[in-house]
Amino acid sequence: MANKRQRVAALSVAIFFLITSAATTVAVVWTMMSKNNDQSSTSQTSTSQTAAQSAAPQASPLIGTKLAGFTPVASVPSLVATDIKVGTGAEAKADSTLTVSYQGALAKDGTIFDATSDGQPATFALSQVIPGWQKGIPGMKVGGIRQLLIPAAQAYAGEARTGIPANSDLVFIVTLQAVK
Repeated sequence: MANKRQRVAALSVAIFFLITSAATTVAVVWTMMSKNNDQSSTSQTSTSQTAAQSAAPQASPLIGTKLAGFTPVASVPSLVATDIKVGTGAEAKADSTLTVSYQGALAKDGTIFDATSDGQPATFALSQVIPGWQKGIPGMKVGGIRQLLIPAAQAYAGEARTGIPANSDLVFIVTLQAVK
């Protein structure tokens, strides 16, 4: 009888040892797989973010600085387009696609909220931009530089944008590089 008890005890210890060993092995494997998945996920996220950042246009270092040579104005009652330099190339029309370099700022203090980066002009249809551009750019010629003072009603009106409070009058300095 004692021999039978010893065998049952030994068998119980062996089964307990097998179960705890298996559980420990599963826990170790699970932990290792979780760490690998986390590293892989982080690596994929990092790679995705890097790809997205390289595909997205780079923010201009001018954002947040003051527009050079601009005297802030308290309000802009109507659109004012002033040629700083008259171009000699093709003329922009209402249905044109433009390639431009520009700086956009708040008229009240001259703080730049958007600008093309050095050597990276923007190309877009004139029909796709704010009304102040649609009315202030036609007639401008390639090679020209124009300042647009735009009242809020012809910009984003009551809609706030990144760096632009709602109901802000704006100023743009636009260099026209190409017209299609």
